[in-house]
Amino acid sequence: MNDGDSDALEFDKDVIEFEEYFGGKIYLIENYNELEAISTTEESESDPTLWATILEKADAFDDCSYICDGKYAILYNATTDSGGSTYLVPRKIADLCGNIKESVEKTRIAWG
Repeated sequence: MNDGDSDALEFDKDVIEFEEYFGGKIYLIENYNELEAISTTEESESDPTLWATILEKADAFDDCSYICDGKYAILYNATTDSGGSTYLVPRKIADLCGNIKESVEKTRIAWG
């Protein structure tokens, strides 16, 4: 339901499940430490058997941009045919992590 918020996304929840619509879970990052949950496709320097997090490295994502008039950063990588996890990061948190800004630019260049 859009209660006058022009930035809201609308979909018919009676027809399709939220996760099915987006192809994965959507996470709202609520503090800086939760950025640790966002994996890149870059190898971690501390453990080469793991993916680096956004706190460690910037990366080109399937989507990494600012949305809702710049109020949020969205970071998304498709990890299956259905889609993947989506992370919404409030701008005040995103701006604390230089790798997000760099990832927005890398993604823009990668997808032209």
